[in-house]
Amino acid sequence: MQTNKNYIARIKLDKQPENGENLSIIIPCARCGKNLRKQGLKSLFNIGDTTIIETQINLLNKIYPENEIILVLGEEAYRVKNLLKNKYKNVRYIYNSCYENHNVLYSIGLGLYNRLRNSALIIYGDLIFNKYTITDIIEGPSKLFTDTDNTMKDSEPGIIMIDGKIQRLVYGIRPKWGQICFLVDKELKLFEKCALKNPNWCGHEAINYVMENGGIFQPFVKSGYKLFEIDTLQDIEILKRMK
Repeated sequence: MQTNKNYIARIKLDKQPENGENLSIIIPCARCGKNLRKQGLKSLFNIGDTTIIETQINLLNKIYPENEIILVLGEEAYRVKNLLKNKYKNVRYIYNSCYENHNVLYSIGLGLYNRLRNSALIIYGDLIFNKYTITDIIEGPSKLFTDTDNTMKDSEPGIIMIDGKIQRLVYGIRPKWGQICFLVDKELKLFEKCALKNPNWCGHEAINYVMENGGIFQPFVKSGYKLFEIDTLQDIEILKRMK
């Protein structure tokens, strides 16, 4: 496991600044994905004039200009580094040497372990989204992006809610979790605790662990958002038509 010697030098603030000054953004993009291995790393697919990862970073820096961004790399890591070299001062790279054998949660755990800030925004590296998807998500307590417009695929885990409170993530229901998660305080500590210890879990399993141990997530519901996940060859064709 790679660590960062500055790990303990996290910013200590009494409140969560709106500009992302106390925010670490973790983007796991270590694997090409079993459905698109021949096409390469999804984060490097082109959308318009830039790649998905550049589109993500540009938008994140516009919304939260004081953030730090941690890219967790593995397969084709050299291509990502060469592409982004000297473009972004706030981007750091963590290499996941176990990307072939471990699930996405291990990459997220490496990012969380190496963060320098007191809160974390997790965004999967194969997502395309607009500003409305992430604006204001870091205000207040821990949150899960809730896909009320039904844009996520049926194969993704959904959110069980009772009286507006999230109880659990399970398959086969809607609304779906949009693979975007804001972590702070108790939820951040619990999530980080379980992530590296359970390398073959999926992200939603860590979220369930957090809730089973007293953590609370609020649903983050927005209007006007755009959210699209790249997972199949058909998605690539849709991507080519997106501007």
